[in-house]
Amino acid sequence: MRCLKKDAKKGFTIVELMVVSALIAILATLTIVNVDKYRMQARDRVRVSDINKIRLAIEQYKLACGEYPARLEPDIHNGCVYGQKLKDFLPYVPINPDYTNDSAKSFVDANQDSQIEPNQNTYLYSALAASSNGKCYDYHIGAFFEGGEQRFLSIDHDAGKMVSPYNHKCHGAKEDFDGGDGAYGPYDLRSKSSYGN
Repeated sequence: MRCLKKDAKKGFTIVELMVVSALIAILATLTIVNVDKYRMQARDRVRVSDINKIRLAIEQYKLACGEYPARLEPDIHNGCVYGQKLKDFLPYVPINPDYTNDSAKSFVDANQDSQIEPNQNTYLYSALAASSNGKCYDYHIGAFFEGGEQRFLSIDHDAGKMVSPYNHKCHGAKEDFDGGDGAYGPYDLRSKSSYGN
């Protein structure tokens, strides 16, 4: 008669379980880091898209009213002779997505004088004139990035470096902001007539 051996119980050792758990933790961390990076890139792309949408509306406003709006407010009309308001061309002003990158947020907070509202949900905008409190014949618009889409900074206007006859704030506008690029921008543009694009 043959002697039957008991089968040894098969299973994972504690070392194997720890190795698998460590690998899962590493993969989860990498995934979370990449998701955050893609979220920052998405918010930066939203900022570029919003600025283009605003630019189109304020160019249409200028065609109708003869000058740019002094502020990005739906009811602003600058005394437009035809009674048009900005909301006729831009029903609502897009909201700047919340900043989550601490460095970008700190930069925005540090530059929060007259051009950035405390809630940081507005875009930088200053209507410009050839003389103090003159008519709004130019504008400067921008937003700080979170670092996800730095490539856009190579195609913006860096309007702070540009010499233009429109270097004063127009009547009812906020002070102009520095357009020179830092680590997070700003991504900034001037009017189509200033740059021809």
